[in-house]
Amino acid sequence: MRLLNVKTGKLEEYFGSSIPKYAILSHTWGKNEVTFSDIQNIRDEAQAKNTLPREDLAPFPANVHDPSVETKSGYQKIVYACRQALMDGHQYVWIDTCCIDKSSSTELSEAINSMFQWYQKAGICYAYLEDVPVKSFATSRWFTRGWTLQELLAPPDVIFYGEKWTLLGEKLILASLIAEVTKIGKETIVDRSRLRYNSIAQRMSWASKRKTTRIEDVAYCLLGICGVNMPLLYGEGENAFIRLQEEILKSSVDQSLFAWGLTPGLFDWYEEFGILAPSPGNFQDSSSMISFQRTTATAPYIMTNQGLQIELPLIEESGNVLGLLDCQFHDEASTCIAIRLKRTHNLPGFPTTIEGSYSTLEVGPPSRSTGSHTSRSQPEVKFASPPGEKKKSSFSSFSLPFR
Repeated sequence: MRLLNVKTGKLEEYFGSSIPKYAILSHTWGKNEVTFSDIQNIRDEAQAKNTLPREDLAPFPANVHDPSVETKSGYQKIVYACRQALMDGHQYVWIDTCCIDKSSSTELSEAINSMFQWYQKAGICYAYLEDVPVKSFATSRWFTRGWTLQELLAPPDVIFYGEKWTLLGEKLILASLIAEVTKIGKETIVDRSRLRYNSIAQRMSWASKRKTTRIEDVAYCLLGICGVNMPLLYGEGENAFIRLQEEILKSSVDQSLFAWGLTPGLFDWYEEFGILAPSPGNFQDSSSMISFQRTTATAPYIMTNQGLQIELPLIEESGNVLGLLDCQFHDEASTCIAIRLKRTHNLPGFPTTIEGSYSTLEVGPPSRSTGSHTSRSQPEVKFASPPGEKKKSSFSSFSLPFR
C-alpha cells in the first residue's frame, strides 16, 4: 500500500502489519486529476533544487510549488485532505488518484482487489462532495458513482465536506438521509458489520443506478462489497459482471443472486440472457430481497460449459413448473421467489436443461400467487390454484444456461 506523507509529500510504500495509521479520501474523479507521476515529478524537481519540504513545515503540498500541478482541478482537494489529516493526527493519507501507479496493470489489479479493505482499515474517511452546495447533499454526484458505494460502507466513520472543504456532517448523524438517498438500510450504514446480513440481490440493487467511466468497473467496484476477488481484464466489457457473479457462486449459497429483473416491462430481454444478470441495473427492484437457508440440504452448485447446474425444489401448478429459490421480499413472509421453468432438451445421462423466468409465488395456505414477471417479454402470468388444491413438489437437478 502506497501512502502520501502529508508533511514531506513523499509517497511511501508499506506492507501488512507495517502499514501506519492513515486517513483516506473519497471523492468523484474530474477531468484533470493529480496523478502518481505528478507527485513523483514534484519530489524530483524539489530534490533537484534542494527544496525538499521538512516535516516541521506546513503540510504538503502547501510548502512545495509546481505550477503545472497546482493548476489542475484535482489539486486543491489533495491540499484539503492533507491539512485535515494532519489536524486529525494522521501523518499519512491515501488518495486513489495519486497513490496508485496506474501504468502498472499488476499494481492496479492489486489495488482494486484491496481497496475495500483499505477503506475499512482507515482511521477516518473524508468524503469530498465538491458540488455541494451548488447541488443539495442528496443530489450530489457522489451518490451516483459506482466506486463511492464501497467508500460509504467500508470505513468506520465518514466525514462529509462540501465545496471549499465546508463541513457537512458525519455519516452517523446523516445516516437517515443517506439511507433515503441510497436505499441502503440505516442499520447497515451505521454499522458496517451488518453488511454480511444483506443479501447479494440487495447489494447489487444499491449499485443498480450508479455509473462508472469504464464498463468493467461496474463489476470491479463491487468486489469488496460482495466479498470476492478476481483478476482485472479491462477490455472484456460487460462480461466482467458475469465473471463477478461466477466468483460469487464459488463461495456463496445466496440464491437471491438469481432474483433479478422483477419489474414487468422495465428491460428488453433477449434470448442470450440466462440465469446470470447482464448488469447491476437488473437488480434495481431487489432492494428488499432477503435470502434464507432451506432446512433440507441440497447439492452444491456446479458451473459447467452448458450453464449452472443447481438443485431446486419444484412445484407443478396450472401447467407450469416452478423452481423455488431460497429468497423472498422481506415484507412478504409467506412468499418466495420462483423461476418458471421450460424444458429445452433432455438427453439420457445428462441433467435436464431448463430455461427460466421469474414469479413471486405464495407458498403458504391458502395457495395463490401475488404476481409474476417473465424475463423475456412474455405476458404477465398469475399462478393461482383453488384453496386446498395440492401442488406436486420435488427436488430436481437441472442446468440453467448463463449466456
